[in-house]
Amino acid sequence: MENSLKELMKDKALCEIYTDIDDTSKFAVGYIIACDSDYTIVEMYDSHGHYDGIACFLTDTIFNVATKTEYLVALTKLIDYYKEKSSYSVESVADINKILSVIKSEKRICEIELCESGNSDISGYIDTFNDDVINVCKIGDYGQNDGTAVVSRHTISFVEFDSTDTVKLEILCK
Repeated sequence: MENSLKELMKDKALCEIYTDIDDTSKFAVGYIIACDSDYTIVEMYDSHGHYDGIACFLTDTIFNVATKTEYLVALTKLIDYYKEKSSYSVESVADINKILSVIKSEKRICEIELCESGNSDISGYIDTFNDDVINVCKIGDYGQNDGTAVVSRHTISFVEFDSTDTVKLEILCK
């Protein structure tokens, strides 16, 4: 799958990305901007064609990628109309370490999925991170501080920031 993902990245193809084997009708939409054997980085778009953040998927969890579907053709028109793009250069978010660094240095809220749970297990700011753990200042659903968490990096299956949901939390924290 990694080689196919890299080809789609080179082609700059808008993709439906399937990662939930328990619900094979569920997918994310975006442009693949980086890919390696561990993680695939995607510039995400919502169903209305608006930019919806940067997401980092475990490459091994991607089991299907579709392109040129009727849905994607229509969505491309909306994306082209709104002309919304990430303000982050590909180089600045090209791998998981760079993404974590951006989230930490810019004090952005991120959502983290653990152990391929299919849930946003932790939302918050990254306080510190290294090769083994990430320390997160947790933020609740209404922008309130909700304690801290120490997360094993090896359990992270998805990270997202600059999305509608994370920006909402950033606003509520102010």
